[in-house]
Amino acid sequence: SFVSTYGKQWHPNAITDPAAAGYINPQLSTLYPVAKGGSIAPADSITVWANLVDVKRYDYQDEIFGKSNGTDNNLTLSGGSETTSYYASLNFLKNEGIIKNTDFQRISGRVRIDHQLNSWLNMSAGLMYANSFSNELPNGNVFFSPTNAINITNNIYDLNALDAAGNYQAVERLSRINPLSIINGTKNSQETNRTMANVQLSAHPIEGLTVAYTLGVDNSNQLGRNYSPIFPYAVNLAYFDKGYAANNTALTNLINHDLVATYNKNFGMFSTNTVIGYNYQSSREQISFTQGRDLAPFVTTVGGASTPLPSRFADVTGIVQGAFIQETFGWNDRLFATIAGRVDESSRFPKDTRRNFYPKVSGSWLVSNEPFFENLKHSINQLRLRASWGQSGNLTGFGAFDRFNTFNPTAFGGKSAINANTAIADPNVKVERNTEIEGGAEISLLKDMVNIGFSVYKQTATDLLLNVTTAPSQGGSSIKTNVGTLENKGIELTFGITPIKTAKMSLNIFGTYSKNDNKVTALPLGLTPIANPAGAPLFVILGAPVGAFYGNFYARDASGNILNRNIKVNNVPTPLPQVERGTQQGSTTPLSYTTYRDANGQPVLTSANSITQRKIIGNPNPRNIWSAGLNFNYGSFGVHGLLDAISGVEVWNADKRTRNNVGIGEVSEKELKGELPRGSVAALGIIDEFRVDDGSFVKLRELSVFYNFGSIIKGVSNLEVSLTGRNLYSWDNYFGYDPETNSGGQSSVLRGVDFGNSPIPRTYTVALKANF
Repeated sequence: SFVSTYGKQWHPNAITDPAAAGYINPQLSTLYPVAKGGSIAPADSITVWANLVDVKRYDYQDEIFGKSNGTDNNLTLSGGSETTSYYASLNFLKNEGIIKNTDFQRISGRVRIDHQLNSWLNMSAGLMYANSFSNELPNGNVFFSPTNAINITNNIYDLNALDAAGNYQAVERLSRINPLSIINGTKNSQETNRTMANVQLSAHPIEGLTVAYTLGVDNSNQLGRNYSPIFPYAVNLAYFDKGYAANNTALTNLINHDLVATYNKNFGMFSTNTVIGYNYQSSREQISFTQGRDLAPFVTTVGGASTPLPSRFADVTGIVQGAFIQETFGWNDRLFATIAGRVDESSRFPKDTRRNFYPKVSGSWLVSNEPFFENLKHSINQLRLRASWGQSGNLTGFGAFDRFNTFNPTAFGGKSAINANTAIADPNVKVERNTEIEGGAEISLLKDMVNIGFSVYKQTATDLLLNVTTAPSQGGSSIKTNVGTLENKGIELTFGITPIKTAKMSLNIFGTYSKNDNKVTALPLGLTPIANPAGAPLFVILGAPVGAFYGNFYARDASGNILNRNIKVNNVPTPLPQVERGTQQGSTTPLSYTTYRDANGQPVLTSANSITQRKIIGNPNPRNIWSAGLNFNYGSFGVHGLLDAISGVEVWNADKRTRNNVGIGEVSEKELKGELPRGSVAALGIIDEFRVDDGSFVKLRELSVFYNFGSIIKGVSNLEVSLTGRNLYSWDNYFGYDPETNSGGQSSVLRGVDFGNSPIPRTYTVALKANF
């Protein structure tokens, strides 16, 4: 385990009877400051606690995580007549979370009816309703999440110990929250009611022509509630020692109109397909957020807060619309060419830049239909070559009010006030434009026993939209603007092999491989940091992958070995790792340095030559992605398996330094055992490269077996029982729960950061399916 349970602890005093002093099962302030007076700097000496005492350590994972159960039930009905068909389904899902006192529940239903009004007009309508409710807890990015408590709390405290009044007690230096106070005391819930409806009319007035109109409506009502009680111990985390409550509601209405006309015509060996369409999307989101602290006893609502906090109210509307035309030509079922154009606009952008034209061309050649290919068809069944070029716009990468300087409500002197938003607006922002050129081939061999697909592509994003940090002198801390150009180049390969295919038995083996090189090719603003709650050194750098880790690194010799430097630890010279230092040269980005070595090969440490050097120390964008699986069937028995793998990727392990600083990491354990010199934690804590871990992995993503009993019960057919396991095992070298992690969620630029994130759970599912 990456969390130590070694029963020793540093202490400032030599204690001959630790048990009598209360240190075997302590409920007291932290005993482990790594280095008094701060971290190791050039030519520094440090004083650290040098006495070891016995302590009892606890495995907090047992208190926070637990096995969970869930159920997923589906019932579907379908039928109809020659002119009418219907489909209906009901679903009930409830899952407990792997963190105690968390769960998710959803009830949903769906109905769809298709009706042929006459020989040339069809109508269809659908309705979906879902109600979901979740009990949640903070997850990552904050010090008071239960998962993060495992990494930031020295595990010498009995979390279940109660004071005389029956309350949970404090941990650490009275500046951390006992995770059981969060799990059993706070209430964070979210309920969503969502209704989606659509109706479609499809007309066929003349041969070859189809005109379809679709109207879709998506309404949702979301209510979030937060409550944190008054903790009986002092903490230094905002409002949590005095009680906190908040309500957040969001009413969302989306309306979508689609009108598409398609016309097909054949002229002997020639064929044409014409598509003309128009899309109109309108949205409205009404948000209300209220919060307060200093709750009255036994009160859990915002109305009971004696100190109101800034609230937020917003009514956001938006329109996205576009029109397109596409023409496809075919000749003799061999050659195909498509030319298309689309005009899109979004009200999120300024009037002068919101409307843009995006062209597209593509072509394919079905080589296997050529006469000269006839002699090869005994081994190559089909061969298709294709190529395309096209452009698109990122219409959703910009907020509805991001081009305006907005204000936030606040309280000042008991009065209501407003403050300027720290995010600066760019009133001339442009739509991010993506251009892609792609080519590839599909081939089928040996009577379709082997199928292979191959693609090579180059994608270029110009006027890249990013939220970048600004100097305070500009009147704010960040601005979302167009900052440069990003390029992606890569290949994709798919394959499928069916070596066995009989009436009774079949075996299919399939897989994919992709490789992508990501690089920033233009960056007028220079070295640009990406803000993130973990404090990870993520940057946009010219010539580097987007979101690369750019930080200080180990000083090394010419052979790449880490150079230790003698630091006086309690006046004892101790060889410890150090960061590379040098003299900065100019103001280029990335910064360039000159490094000097003395006669012993050590960095020269002078006041003029003590700048911490930085370089790219990690890439959160995977270079290679593999996937392989199989499907095997023998009669009524079947097996399915899937492996996923990623290589050439790094993770910023923000928890790694924290675990060692509080005395529960792998380095701190070795230091306690004397396997590493005293002061190792202090030395490594300031080296960014130390926190970059290999994020490569191979995962057994899914394994399932099933058996179909057929019709062993009257009135029941296709009775099938299956057992499925997902995320069963991970082969990796990561010092944390899961290398497949990202505290930035779905962000495309904030990637590969682990800061108290919950791991992907291992799940087992037993399923029963049948037709009635």
